[in-house]
Amino acid sequence: MCAAFQNAGADVTLMSPMTGLRDTPFDTIASTYGLKTAFATRRSPRPNIPGRDMLFALVGMLLHRLSGKFVLYTRSAAVGFVAIRINLPVVLELHVAASSFREKATLRLGNIFRSDKFVQLVVINDRLRVEYEADFPDLSGRILVAHDGADQPEPVQPKDLGGGFKVGYVGHLYPGKGMELITEIAPQCPWVRFHVVGGTGDDVGHWKERTKNLPNLTLHGHMPHAETPAYIAAMDVVIAPYLRDVRGTGGKTPNLADGMSPLKIFEYMSHGKAIVASDLPALREVLADDVNALLRAPEDLEGWVAALTALHADAELRARLGDRARQDFQAKYTWDQRARLILDAIQINMRQAGLAN
Repeated sequence: MCAAFQNAGADVTLMSPMTGLRDTPFDTIASTYGLKTAFATRRSPRPNIPGRDMLFALVGMLLHRLSGKFVLYTRSAAVGFVAIRINLPVVLELHVAASSFREKATLRLGNIFRSDKFVQLVVINDRLRVEYEADFPDLSGRILVAHDGADQPEPVQPKDLGGGFKVGYVGHLYPGKGMELITEIAPQCPWVRFHVVGGTGDDVGHWKERTKNLPNLTLHGHMPHAETPAYIAAMDVVIAPYLRDVRGTGGKTPNLADGMSPLKIFEYMSHGKAIVASDLPALREVLADDVNALLRAPEDLEGWVAALTALHADAELRARLGDRARQDFQAKYTWDQRARLILDAIQINMRQAGLAN
């Protein structure tokens, strides 16, 4: 998004925590994520002490002000709270409902939303918009729904994954992300070669042990983001088998299923791949059954097997779904389109609030 904001005409500085005393140059970030557009980067200390988020925010925002920037864009309630206290305009992007925050963070959200320096709330699906308007009625009309997205993929040589009908999953292996369902589907589809790309070392080790008796499933482990397009390009079908209860890092986050807008969906769409995804409200905002994907309830094992069977047998069906997915992505879900949508809304709201300069 930093690169997309820069492409859209913003002057962007990314502020992130230092790792020890080391700084991460832009070239390292660009290599990891396959970025083409440069933007400024700065680091702020975040020592492992109580109040570290507030300290990171204070130092970072002082640097931000010195650089002449006039609006702060953040996904952190702590950073946003500090910013309004030092008189900076704030745009807050949130990916979970207010009910997921602890009491102190919820109070900070209220302070941000009531501030005359608050510009805009950005959420990643419509269900979150409805929930925030219910929790904070004064936000009505000041919430922008901007689904996540992906970059237009560059031509890439597909990864050599051997023969067979290849079904791929790219993403984390946290609880509810889909490995539970994949391990149920794989024994029912011995004619499929399942390829799972992603996961932390511990998670990959856990699932390798649990799937050691599944000869048609390969876990490739974590790959740099810039390398994942070659894996997606190699797949015949890609899947997003979310459960109804989805957790994040370490499995300790609140349920993410209602508030998600998964990056992998848009990356799959960008490659024009036939998708089978869980039939969940958050995904139905982007995907439509038998239009740009096949949707199956996460508990409907027979439905998932039948969907993969149909796609295996029908190359025309795979092509129709993949072509429509790519068209929808190009029309609505690139990072550059998302950046322009958000920047336009920011400019309008800042003018209305008298914050533009």
